[in-house]
Amino acid sequence: TIDSGHIVTVSHDLVITSTYWIKENKGVLQITQLGQLINTTTDKNVPGIVEIVSPQKKMNRWTFIGSPFKDNYQLGTIKPMSHDISVSKYNYTTANWSDSWADVYTTMSSGEGYFAWPFYDGAVIFTTYGDVCTWDNENERWVRNNYAFNGQTATNLNNGNVTITKDVQSENGGRWMALANPYPAKLSVSKFVAANTNIDSVTEGNIQGRGIYRFIDSTQTYTFVTSDTIAMTEGFFVNLAEGNSVTFKKEQLTNYPTQQSTDNPTQQQQKSQVAPR
Repeated sequence: TIDSGHIVTVSHDLVITSTYWIKENKGVLQITQLGQLINTTTDKNVPGIVEIVSPQKKMNRWTFIGSPFKDNYQLGTIKPMSHDISVSKYNYTTANWSDSWADVYTTMSSGEGYFAWPFYDGAVIFTTYGDVCTWDNENERWVRNNYAFNGQTATNLNNGNVTITKDVQSENGGRWMALANPYPAKLSVSKFVAANTNIDSVTEGNIQGRGIYRFIDSTQTYTFVTSDTIAMTEGFFVNLAEGNSVTFKKEQLTNYPTQQSTDNPTQQQQKSQVAPR
């Protein structure tokens, strides 16, 4: 349990291998840009309050961001953005950035990339409110409930597949799609590209060149990448040789545990019997 007013910061890999509960509290688990939160369970809701800290952003400079949540997430709830940011979505009809600006009430869709202009220095912080275990006095037992914090409903960290399908145009230099890492962990470029490219085909398959185009905030230019990782909440482009959709999967994450590295059934059963903490 993380006590009220306390923040536990994780700058390494934190892997959840079995479902667990957290007793009601107001502490915060914070995952920095150097860490990963990898949920290998089928449970989509990581308990308690979790903050995902994106790479540092500079004021008055374009940056490329995305949401790590499975549900839509309002721009106005991102700290410390609120009204201190302007956001433009990609227009697939014109194959260019939209002329109209999004506002704080605009929701970000998981897996989609958004161009942003911050009016501050510092990191972008996404917050999720997961389930907690509260005490039922009448029945004298712990009950799993939805976390309520300042009137906000829970927003779950993404823990499943995300398929992005767009009416991509074959104009203006290619069939570009604006994407973003939809997980609170590092995405392997090579795994993502391989999963979305038919390597046995004579053609390139979905992703042209079998690589992604990373936006560099400091120089406001793009670099072509075929390996390395995509950071949490980082946006990027792909140029599609064919097709109009791509799919993200948890197995594409860096250091995602293989079947051989997970607990054996006996250990897993013992863990599942541990009382909520």
